[in-house]
Amino acid sequence: MKMNKKRIVLYELNTDTFLDTKASGYGDFSGILKKLNYFKYLNVQYIAIPDILLQYQNKFQLEEVKNRNGSFTEFINCVNEFKKENINIAPIIDLANIKQTYINLNNMYDLYNLKNNNPNKKKLTELDTYLLNDNKININLGELTKFVQYFTFVINFYNQTKVNSVILTNYEFLLKNNNLSDKNTFRFLQDIYKIVKRENVNIEIILKSGDVSKDLYERMLNLEDPCFDYLYLTHLSLINLNTELKRAKLQPLLFKNFFSLYKPFLNDKRVILSFSSDQIGRINSRWGDELEYSQEAIKSFFLFLYSAKNSIGIFYGDELGSLRAKIRKDYNFSNDNFNEEKRFYESKNISQEDYFLAQSFQNKITAITYMAWNDKLNAGATDVIKGKFNLPLKYEKYNVESELKTNSSSLRFINNLNRLIFNSDYSEMLNLSKISFYSNSNGIAKIIHKIDNKKIIFLINLSNQHQYINLKGEYSILESTYYNKFYSSIPSELSPFESLILVKE
Repeated sequence: MKMNKKRIVLYELNTDTFLDTKASGYGDFSGILKKLNYFKYLNVQYIAIPDILLQYQNKFQLEEVKNRNGSFTEFINCVNEFKKENINIAPIIDLANIKQTYINLNNMYDLYNLKNNNPNKKKLTELDTYLLNDNKININLGELTKFVQYFTFVINFYNQTKVNSVILTNYEFLLKNNNLSDKNTFRFLQDIYKIVKRENVNIEIILKSGDVSKDLYERMLNLEDPCFDYLYLTHLSLINLNTELKRAKLQPLLFKNFFSLYKPFLNDKRVILSFSSDQIGRINSRWGDELEYSQEAIKSFFLFLYSAKNSIGIFYGDELGSLRAKIRKDYNFSNDNFNEEKRFYESKNISQEDYFLAQSFQNKITAITYMAWNDKLNAGATDVIKGKFNLPLKYEKYNVESELKTNSSSLRFINNLNRLIFNSDYSEMLNLSKISFYSNSNGIAKIIHKIDNKKIIFLINLSNQHQYINLKGEYSILESTYYNKFYSSIPSELSPFESLILVKE
């Protein structure tokens, strides 16, 4: 499958924590719309948000729903206003949980019918939540028939909202144990794609993947009969975390594995690559440096994302170099077996302190923080004395308001990258060039764009160590992650997280 897709920037956010305009402690659709200019500043074309039907799950009062993320009308207004700026709101639909999504949709209809005094009204009962919320899907004809019915119903709903794209996640069960031959492994997924296109040929399908399945993704990209328009990969964020120790120890970034899992996708605009996800802690806490090199670290990771031809995925807050949430010592990370696990790992010579520290850096709870719009407490939760979620560490320093005013900030750096890549004299060359990729196990990556005798080189140090480089030729420096550093020539050594864009014309 080779389609002529443009290179895009996708921004994934958590509605609950993005911006609260109702003083409820939860973010809402009005808050997303209020930051329209922020997304334009970041050159975002797609905004991934959680399935809006989640807020109707097991809810009995319409006002309770409206006071959280907002009403259905507010969502529609948000979609339409962003569409005017060529930005697509893309809800994330969990395919493995499609029955629950279908139930949530019916509950939404019922709640609004109740509000309108519909004589045919139905009401979700407490008993329904126990009888209906069984989402186990088996790969057999009967269950697949139900699955298609639920899915079609949900897609029809989103089609009516006029969204231009949907993101499908947790689709792997359609590929595993499906009794299909190896040749037909993707048939069910291809049929899902056809179902969506049949309802509305203009809706774009983005598949979101979190498994570390490089070979599978490569096969999907080479299918003649498509199963997606864009493939949103977050597998790089999970490297080294699928271990028997269940993230019980801090996991370093193994550059050899990292580069190996990145390389197959650098030349395809249909692939949206992100270094963070909703399954893990903040990238800048895990792989960067929470002290001196905080901003330089996140800049180098973003420079790496922009360096080739893949599309770019931003997980909210990463553009600020956001750090992990501040976690209390008695916090159990929503794990009922937390204390038992601590004792188990202690028997494996992993101390409670080490286990807690690993959870603080790597658990996804530590990335569920309010967006830091300014240096005020609970900036993302307007007028709420105590919000429902955590704040990122050092939000007083790393927040949108201060970063927009600081030339050396990561937010300004990403804005500069967008101008260089998408709207500069070098854009055409970067789009048409042939790419060479070189890397080493020390964390140095070199991506070379070449047309005739012209070259643009992205020279990237993803490590917190000084690294020697050997670069021959005369080059000019277009961009550096070390904003305040003066370069009289190309350095022979890169400082921690020091990365450069070089040009030879």
